[in-house]
Amino acid sequence: MELRTLSYFLAVAREQNMTETANVLHVTQPTPSRKSSPMGSSISP
Repeated sequence: MELRTLSYFLAVAREQNMTETANVLHVTQPTPSRKSSPMGSSISP
C-alpha cells in the first residue's frame, strides 16, 4: 500500500464527498475515487 493511497482514503473519509476531497487535494475528481477504491475493498469484511 502506498502512502498516497492511504492519504486519499483518509481524505475521502474526512470529507465524505468525492468532489470536496478532490478540491482539498487539488486533483481532478476521478483521482481520489480510483486511488481510495482498492483501499476500501481491502478493509471490507
